Amino acid sequence: MTDNALVPPNAVEAERAVLGSLLIDPGAADDIAAVLKPGDFYRGVHGMIYAAALGLRARHEPVDYRTLVDELERRGQLKEVGGAAYLAGLINATPTAVHALAYAREVKEMAVRRQIIGFAGDAARLAYTYDQPLAEVLAQIEADAFKLRDGWRGADALRAIAEVVAEVQAQLEAIKAGQAPRLLSTGFSDLDKVIGGWRRGSLNIIGARTGQGKSSLLLGCAAHAARHGHTVLIFTLEMLAGEIVARLALAGADINLLDLNTGEALAAQWPAVTGALRDVAGEPIWLDDTGGIALPELRSRALRLASRTALDLIVVDYIQLMTLGARAEKRYQELGAVSRGLKSLAKELDVPILAAAQLSRAVEHRSDRRPTLADLRESGDLEQDADTVLLVSRKELDLEFQPADLIVAKNRHGGTGAVQLLWERARTRFVELGRPEDAAKVGAQVKVKAEAQPRLQP
Repeated sequence: MTDNALVPPNAVEAERAVLGSLLIDPGAADDIAAVLKPGDFYRGVHGMIYAAALGLRARHEPVDYRTLVDELERRGQLKEVGGAAYLAGLINATPTAVHALAYAREVKEMAVRRQIIGFAGDAARLAYTYDQPLAEVLAQIEADAFKLRDGWRGADALRAIAEVVAEVQAQLEAIKAGQAPRLLSTGFSDLDKVIGGWRRGSLNIIGARTGQGKSSLLLGCAAHAARHGHTVLIFTLEMLAGEIVARLALAGADINLLDLNTGEALAAQWPAVTGALRDVAGEPIWLDDTGGIALPELRSRALRLASRTALDLIVVDYIQLMTLGARAEKRYQELGAVSRGLKSLAKELDVPILAAAQLSRAVEHRSDRRPTLADLRESGDLEQDADTVLLVSRKELDLEFQPADLIVAKNRHGGTGAVQLLWERARTRFVELGRPEDAAKVGAQVKVKAEAQPRLQP
């Protein structure tokens, strides 16, 4: 741009070609409508003509020279756009409608470039808003930038089914050849048999009451993925990053966390502790311990990391501590918007998102304390948006070793049921309940607890 530095980006000739293509080939309207809106045209009269054409299309009427002249006349805009002669000139200036979609994309690109200029001006005005916290200013700017990008990407979102079929066939052929599908193992073989693993683009909810171990289960899944070379991003809204590192390192190293509260016990296990910390330091894990993080901020940080490295799994602990970053009339509406935003982010980055969720107190009033989908707290949107919902159920909280049910309450890609795991309180971790020694530990505890119960005197 030199002499025309002050002229906004535009493609007036492409606009004329788009409208001429509509008049030559009414069938082009469907392709063009998937890309352009009336506001995308630089010349206002072109936007008017296009809006009239869309009006005809919405009423399932043909779009041609005669019907468009009548429609503009009905709207009182025919004279304003240049009359019937201008429409005839559009037809004469467009020799063929074959390139209609290419013309439409050129018009769309210029529209987005003009929006970028407007966005830059809005960002500058926000920067001068000193009464607004800087974090909110940056979050708003990032959110607006993502809207621009999504609007541009949406112009090419339509895909022919043949193209998608080819992709699916390639995936099935890979599985047939013995190549693993694009699933991340949960770290528990019985759970993998039920849900297959964490699917890319999926939102997976782990729900439990306080103290049931939902954070430990999340971290166990994250650690398993990282140990197998997958990059994991953990958003911990409740614990500090240091607490997360301690749990990841020491639980994985088979160290009793309850013994580390005194200097003497820590000294006795010091070589194992330092070795565990050294091991976890080399794993591809990224941490963010921002409390009450807003959805736009979480999204921008995830996108930023994904631009630097191949991201494989996102963990959020926990979803009810997140905010939308904007005012919502009701908390359930805000949580629903957060839930939809996480699902959208999973699809956008093509990674699974694993998020913990708090369950309502209704669970504690049942004799069996067995949770259900209805116990997801504050919003039914969690159940709706999630691809899988796993509910943790432990009847006792004070045993050293205890069986725990991991209930697959929802599975969009398969069946439901329950998987039994073993909870190890001293190591704050879940392991698979399949070894004879584990069953022996549990049986011994049950016997001791039964013998400790006071007996009623006759």
